[in-house]
Amino acid sequence: MRQGLKRASVLPQKNIANSFLYQPGRNYDCWMCDAVVLPALERLGIEKVYIVTHCGKDQYREPSFPCYLVSAQVRGAGASLFDGTWHMVSAPGVHLCCPGQQVQTHSVGRPPHQFVQVRYRADCEDPIVRGITSQQVLSADIDSLRLAAEGLRHEHQTSGNQHLMAHWAGLIDVCAKELIDRSRPPSRLRPVWKAVDADLTHRWTLDEMSEIVNLSVQHLRRVSIAETGVSPMRYVARLRLERAAILIRSERTSIERVAWAVGFSTRHAFTRAFIRHFGTTPGRFRQQMKG
Repeated sequence: MRQGLKRASVLPQKNIANSFLYQPGRNYDCWMCDAVVLPALERLGIEKVYIVTHCGKDQYREPSFPCYLVSAQVRGAGASLFDGTWHMVSAPGVHLCCPGQQVQTHSVGRPPHQFVQVRYRADCEDPIVRGITSQQVLSADIDSLRLAAEGLRHEHQTSGNQHLMAHWAGLIDVCAKELIDRSRPPSRLRPVWKAVDADLTHRWTLDEMSEIVNLSVQHLRRVSIAETGVSPMRYVARLRLERAAILIRSERTSIERVAWAVGFSTRHAFTRAFIRHFGTTPGRFRQQMKG
C-alpha cells in the first residue's frame, strides 16, 4: 500500500463491491457516509457521500444508474462513456449523471486517482438537482466540495458530532449544487466557444474572442471564470485537448496529425500539454482506450 493510504473501516468490502463494482485491494481506500450514519443527509435529498482513492487501475459499469450523481475528480483522470464517445474527466473535473442512464468509466494515466461523489436520491425534488437531465463532463473548481467532504469525513472518524456533521453536509450540498449550476451552457460566451471549436487550428487571441461577444478583454476573462471556472485561454486549451482525446481513439490518425488538427505546431508541445491535462502521453492514452 502506498504511504498515506489507509484501509477504510467505514464501508465493508462487500458493500463496496455492490455499490461501486470496483475491485477493492491493498491500494484502495473508500470512505462513505449515508443517511443511516447522518440523518441530515436525508433532509437534503442526499443518498450517499463518497471519497475514493486508489493507486491502481479500475473499471466501473452500471447499466442503469440509480440516482443523481455529482462526481468530482480530485486527482488523476478518468474516462466516461456516453453518447457513443469517451469523455475525459481530469482533475479538476466533474461528471454529472441522472437516474436511469448507463454509466461506464475507467481510470486513465498515472495514479493515485481520487474523486468525491455526492449521490442524490432519484426522487429528490430540488429543482437544481433535477436540472441534471443528461450525462455531462465539465471543468470546474472542485476545491470547496473536496474540503467540505474531507471535513465531514474527519468529523465522522473522530468525534462523530451529529451537529457538526450536519453542518458539513449542508456545505457539501451547497458546493455540489454550485457545480450543477456550472453545467448549464455558458449563455454569454456560447458564440466564442462555438467559433473556437469550429476552428481549433487557429491561434486564438483574447482580443479576437472578446470581439465576438462585444466585451472587453477584462470582462471576457471575468465571465469565463464565472461560467467555466477557468480563464478563456485555459478553456480553449481544454477544448483542444478534449477534441484530441476523441481523435486519438482512431488507429488511422497519427499523433502528429492529431496535434496539428487541434492547433499544436509540434508533437512535443502537444505531448507536454496532453500530459499536463490527462496525466499520460497520447500514445499511452491510445493503448489504454484500446484496452
